This record gives sequence, structure tokens and C-alpha cells, in this order.
Amino acid sequence: MKEVFTAINDRIKTPYYGYALLAFFALNWRAIFVLFVSQGSATERLAAFDSNTSFTQLLVIPLVIGLFISLINPWLKVLFSWIEKIPRQIYANSISDEEHNKLKYQIKLRVERDALEKVEEDKLISRAKRDSEIESIEDESVKQKLKSDIEEVRNSNAHSKAEILDTLTKGEIDLLNICKEQRSGSTIDDGNMIAIGDFLIGDGADGEEMYAKAKGAIESLLSKGLMYYESRMHPVKCKLNSKGWDAIESLRLKE
Repeated sequence: MKEVFTAINDRIKTPYYGYALLAFFALNWRAIFVLFVSQGSATERLAAFDSNTSFTQLLVIPLVIGLFISLINPWLKVLFSWIEKIPRQIYANSISDEEHNKLKYQIKLRVERDALEKVEEDKLISRAKRDSEIESIEDESVKQKLKSDIEEVRNSNAHSKAEILDTLTKGEIDLLNICKEQRSGSTIDDGNMIAIGDFLIGDGADGEEMYAKAKGAIESLLSKGLMYYESRMHPVKCKLNSKGWDAIESLRLKE
């Protein structure tokens, strides 16, 4: 007997019979309700059940509905899978584009940093070469005179840099220090945040205040001639010029 019930249970759980059983209850729920809930003798309840049902409604239509749903169900799965594939593909493409743009931006920053390091290295090498050439001069009086003139020029440049430092505000110094730490003289302003290398100004709890201060510092550095507009299109890009880098070098020496 147990094997019979197990076989019946397994058969009912198959998709076709499951759909047919659901259709049976959907079509005949009123008659089933009357059969089990209404008052009266068993004969009266069966008569009420028969009056609300028919052979077609009890057997034929549920089996047809079960067959129909079983046939179209795989095609519905294919259709829904195809429809779902479109937004998933669009989302995957957007993630890939974002990662690609991020990678390009990081590569650009590395190139800029390498170029800035090369400029600094070239300055040091050039200065060392000039000092070496001066030492090779045999005429001592000419050598000393040239050294004196070069020292005067260097002191004049240092004095000019010191004057620039005296005019800098705390916000401008903070911005230049970020440029120094990031080894990047480029600022990218998207209206909400300012990017300097990998450093983002405008993110976090005090983001709005920090963004406003950084924006003001950039505008001030632009007016003082330490930065210039690389692009005024959105996002706005500004860049330190030679005076800006001289100010950073002065800050470094001051430390």
C-alpha cells in the first residue's frame, strides 16, 4: 500500500500532473467547497457537487490545460531567459567600460608622474653638469666670477619663490601638498569632486566643505599664475605650470 501512495505522490509531483491538478482545483473550487462545507446528508452534498461540475470540467479541461502549460513552459523559460539576457549584457558592458576608463585614467596618471619625475631628474642632472663644467674652467678668476653670477641668479630665484610662498593661503598650500604627495599637477573637477591623482576631494562626511575650499584654492592659484586651464569643458581640468612646481619645490625645501 505504501508503494502505491509513493507512486501516486511521485506522479503528482511531475510538472504535467501538477499543472493539471492546479487547473482542477481552479475550475472546481466552488463545487469542492460546497461538498465539504455545506449542511445536509452525503447524498445532498454529492448532488450539489454534481450540479456545479461536469465530466469536462472535472477531467478533460484540467488535463488539456496541464498539457498546454507543459508544452509552452520550456518556450516561456527560453523567452524569459532571452529577455533577461539583454539587461544583463548591458550591465556587463557598462561595468567593462567603467573598468576600461578607470584603467586608461590610471595609465595616464602614471605617464604624467613619470614625466614629472623625468623633469625633476633632468633639472638635477643639468645643474650637476653645469657645476662640473664650471669646475673645468682653468682661469680661476673667470671661474669665481661665473660662480658668483650663477649663485646670484639662484638666490634671486629662491627669493622669488619665497615671495610666492608668502602669498599662499593655507588652502593653497594644502592643495599644493596634495599635488606633491600624488606627484600630479592635474586637477579634474566634475562638479562634485576634485581628483588629484588617486586622491579625491569632496568624498566623505565633510566632502561638500572640502570641495568648496579646494575649488577656491584652485581659482586662487589660477589668478596668481601658478596654474592654467587645460580644459574648460566638463569636467574642468587645470594644471600646475612651472611656477606652481617651483612653489611645491619651495615648500619641500622649507620642510
